Amino acid sequence: MRIGIDATCLPMLAAGASRYITGLLHGLANVGNRHEYFIFIKSAHADLLQLLPANMHLVCLPNFSRPMRVIYQHLLAGLHAQRLQLDVWHGTHYSLPRFARAMALVSTFHDLSFFEFPGYFSKSRLFYFQSVMADAAQRAEMIVCVSNTTREALYRHFPVNGRAITVHSGVDQAFFNRLSAEEIDRTCSDLKIQQPYILFLSTIERHKNLPLALEALAILRQRHDLHMVIAGQPGRGWPEASEVIHKLGLAEVVHTLGYVPEEKLSALYQGARLLVLPSFVEGFGFPLLEAMAGGVPVFAAQSSDAAHSATAEVVNHPAMLGNHNAAHWADKIEKLIYDEPLRRELSAYAVKRAAQFSWHTTAEHMVEIYESVALNKKQLIPNNGSNGIVISNEKKNGKAHQIDEEVIPLSVISAVLRTLIYADMFDYPLRQEEAYFGLLECAATQNEVNAALAHLQRKHLINHSGEWWHLAGREEIAVERQRRGEYTRKLWRDNARLIKLICRFPFVKGVALSGAGSFENCQPADDVDLFIIVDQNRLWFTYASLVFLLKILGKRKLTCMNYLIGHLALAIPAGRDRDFFVAHQIAFLKPLRGRQIFQEFFSVNSWINEYLPQRSSHSPLTPAGLPIAPEQKWPGQALCERIFRLRLFDYIERAIFRFYSRHIMRLAGHQGSDAIEVSTTKIKLFTNNHRHRLRETLAQRFEKTWSAYIKTKEQINYATAVKV
Repeated sequence: MRIGIDATCLPMLAAGASRYITGLLHGLANVGNRHEYFIFIKSAHADLLQLLPANMHLVCLPNFSRPMRVIYQHLLAGLHAQRLQLDVWHGTHYSLPRFARAMALVSTFHDLSFFEFPGYFSKSRLFYFQSVMADAAQRAEMIVCVSNTTREALYRHFPVNGRAITVHSGVDQAFFNRLSAEEIDRTCSDLKIQQPYILFLSTIERHKNLPLALEALAILRQRHDLHMVIAGQPGRGWPEASEVIHKLGLAEVVHTLGYVPEEKLSALYQGARLLVLPSFVEGFGFPLLEAMAGGVPVFAAQSSDAAHSATAEVVNHPAMLGNHNAAHWADKIEKLIYDEPLRRELSAYAVKRAAQFSWHTTAEHMVEIYESVALNKKQLIPNNGSNGIVISNEKKNGKAHQIDEEVIPLSVISAVLRTLIYADMFDYPLRQEEAYFGLLECAATQNEVNAALAHLQRKHLINHSGEWWHLAGREEIAVERQRRGEYTRKLWRDNARLIKLICRFPFVKGVALSGAGSFENCQPADDVDLFIIVDQNRLWFTYASLVFLLKILGKRKLTCMNYLIGHLALAIPAGRDRDFFVAHQIAFLKPLRGRQIFQEFFSVNSWINEYLPQRSSHSPLTPAGLPIAPEQKWPGQALCERIFRLRLFDYIERAIFRFYSRHIMRLAGHQGSDAIEVSTTKIKLFTNNHRHRLRETLAQRFEKTWSAYIKTKEQINYATAVKV
């Protein structure tokens, strides 16, 4: 396969777009040579890409001025690509060429700042990028988003209907190399930097919100001798930042370096006490990962709803995230710089977190996307000579355009079947929209899911009873789901006061229904499973108090607090707990109180979208009639919290932890560490842990059913069919 990659926007001075292009290309150079790559680049920039393998060809272009480069990208690149007989074109910075009908088009979206914060950009730049992004959103076979935050923003602004997928960017391995103190000191001396310093590194645009960091520095300067280093090219945000520097009297302690060469960056990062990124919007955040790779703690701004910035997704640690308040920033920065035990903990964490972002992994995902869009382009039916393709059931000229079974990507068919098999294991038929939002490990449009359901029904593998889709021969579970739904809602009504009491208990910050209750699938023998987020300093005190209260009320067996987590430890660490079963449980939690902290919880655990790419906070799957509790604290709760925060209760908290954790492990420790976990920040009690059995059963049932399906399809390669 022949793949064209647009590197014409590659700047000589490395910034976000440059890092993405060069990182991706070096990643592709190391994932095999089964495809040919044609890299379209201006001749002056060819030296940036050296030592590429034989299957990667530089298509060197004239050194266009920016207007001529834009004309080439949009009007001439498609014709050039056709002459080279390319199968796929990847627009690495939004734009896609015209006259590219024979090629599958892939576009990378880095962020949606031009739509989310239009006031921060010049009118000409705003007009160009809004037009280019709208065009790409309409014509691309697949839109690659560098973060889940960008993907969700894309869905807010464009009806891309499942044609978007998250592929995280990587971090260059060079930033993991630890430098000696002598090397760092030499670089600081060369750059005339005075230590200790905090570092801001980015092109200085208005949405980077540099004044927030400067205001926090001014507050900190009242208590500490601290400097700031600003590295990056001046942009539209520099005049405002410069004014703040002089207004706050920081000219002597703020060092502006401008653009810093790549060879000095590692020393600049590792010499800093902290890297700060106060942006209003970030699509990814390369400086965060580059600093973390060197073991440097970072501190980044996060919007209250986490809707605009991917910082939480990248950093994935609440201690290194804050709001947009200068006093808050000063307090947090002070702790991050001067609390040495915390610094050691975060330094170790930072390196491990950064190591999870690899250009090799990015490239592997991109190869899968290139192969998928090329295959689908060949399979899809042309729409009467237009550049589009028929993938909907909408009526046109009075006739319905049906999706032929060969048009539906086999990855979608297999994913729909697998999703229904998984639901069947719980005697749980699905509505069409539930099959879409709960689609396992596959991105698809609602139309494709609907078409796959109809196709599998024609193959007599599934059927539907009214609005419910289920495996063939399982009609009885539609009636069973209705019965269980009625019982679950009665369970909520009968225990609404008790659930609201738990929601408003001292130190409880968020409560959500989990398990069968969140799916309205309870049976008479079931209890109410609750997922609870608690003030981390009183997690065990709160748990013991709730257990005691429920026993007094005679409701202990009715309510199962099977997962309590501290509010500063929301990120589920990489390892055994990050599988599709846990992702499914988390994705469909139903918050009863603490929606804001659950937004943060979902944000820092964005890995669940790898297993459920259709999941959305705007999913229409929230049941009606939930016993929702008010968000504000009641006076008695606030008073109790003030009392129980006294130092005496620190000792009680530790005593309860020592006694109760041992007691739990004696009773249930035989269940295994993936079922029972007790620590100062988490209580996980999956006493009926059947996730391993479920995984094995799902794999066996899917393999048997899918093999039977494949036998009915002639001339289809099985490996291609099951590839997601």
